[in-house]
Amino acid sequence: MSTQIDRPLIPGMHATPTVGQIWRAVHARWRTVAITVAVFLVLAIIASLFVKSYEARASLVIEFPSLDPLTGQARSTALADSYRATQIDLMTSQNVMLGVVDELGLADDPETSADFDVDDSGDGPLRQRLASNLGEQVEVRAGEVSQLLVVSYRGDDPKRSAAIVNAVIDQYMKASENMATDPARQRLGQYSTFLDGLRAKVDEAQDELTQARQRFGVIDSTAAENVDTSRLNDLGTRLNAAQGRLQSAQAEVDQIEAARSSGQPITAQADVLDSNVVQDLKNRLAGFLAERAEIAESLGPNHPRIRAIDGQIGTVRARLRDEIDAYLAAARQSVKVGRGEVDALQGNYDAARADVMDKQTKRARLDSYRRRLDSASQVYEAALSSYDQVLGGSELTAQNVSVITRAIAPTKTAGLSLKRKLLLAVILGLIVGVMIALLQELLDRRVRAAEDIERELELPVLGELEYGAQR
Repeated sequence: MSTQIDRPLIPGMHATPTVGQIWRAVHARWRTVAITVAVFLVLAIIASLFVKSYEARASLVIEFPSLDPLTGQARSTALADSYRATQIDLMTSQNVMLGVVDELGLADDPETSADFDVDDSGDGPLRQRLASNLGEQVEVRAGEVSQLLVVSYRGDDPKRSAAIVNAVIDQYMKASENMATDPARQRLGQYSTFLDGLRAKVDEAQDELTQARQRFGVIDSTAAENVDTSRLNDLGTRLNAAQGRLQSAQAEVDQIEAARSSGQPITAQADVLDSNVVQDLKNRLAGFLAERAEIAESLGPNHPRIRAIDGQIGTVRARLRDEIDAYLAAARQSVKVGRGEVDALQGNYDAARADVMDKQTKRARLDSYRRRLDSASQVYEAALSSYDQVLGGSELTAQNVSVITRAIAPTKTAGLSLKRKLLLAVILGLIVGVMIALLQELLDRRVRAAEDIERELELPVLGELEYGAQR
């Protein structure tokens, strides 16, 4: 037989026991193993008969909101996992559980403290301790890929378990809706005050514009401004024409007077006049002068023909002088009338120009008031548009939460069936029984075979005697 001693794996033994040693020890103490298995079986039967647990379940789907209800901006899909984790934490939060306690009236039930194992010596009122206890017992499971969430609760009363699960879902939906709408409602109040201020500014700007229109007494329209401008342009055109006529008449008067003051002959004076009668007389005078010069070479100055021509020349010259004087008088009168017309038109033009400038200044002031009104109105309209968005966000409901199934009172107990419990009790009883038997063997070592002497006492065995054999 081998006498090799290895290092022990079990304290109290000099060497690691073999399978044979373990089997002999368990076999010798089979009563211990049997009693242990029996105890576990009894406990399993008692647990199945007297300790009953019912699990109620409900399922819902929470979709990630792609748009922010407050701003209308798109949300990043990278936040979907974080959003779902936040909603799971919200379901088991103290706020939701307090709502469940209030909805079911758990704090008013005298048996609730005992049923929920709430310690009377704990911190805080019973309502909060019940909520904390519920938060620990309610379980929310999420799928790895799907958006389906399962809410479950185990209790000894199936109806109350279902009621708690349904209350958790109801209170969660209220809390989720409040979380989505409370910021919008807060901003709604702020926006209302802000809009009142903007509306007051619009009304103030409108009043200023109305008062300015009444004070200035002008029509602030493009058509009225065009009429005033056209009238001014017409007066300017008429003034320019009158000034041109005055300058032309004055030029003729100046030329005649210049010719007379320089001693020029009457014919030279007639050259500057634009008159058919004067020009005709001038031509007749020139003809008589030419005829006299022609016959003066052969006739004497006292010749009747010469004298007749001289008489005609004198008559034509006198008429020409009279016509020039009449024309000059008419020209001077035209200058006088033209100057009066120019002065009148100039006065009208200056008055119209001053009126247009004054109206333009007033219209510019009115435009300033109008721009202030338009600016205030644009700001108010933009704020009103945002107000409508905020108002819509404050009235939103939790449309991204859909309840698939609500909890109903379970008819079967939760956990393992009786057969599985008995099988598990047998397995656990065997394991624990074997461990107890080995522990007893370590505390009270017995020699049950030659192998025990060789391994434990390290002594050689010379022979074996069978129990009950003859000597």
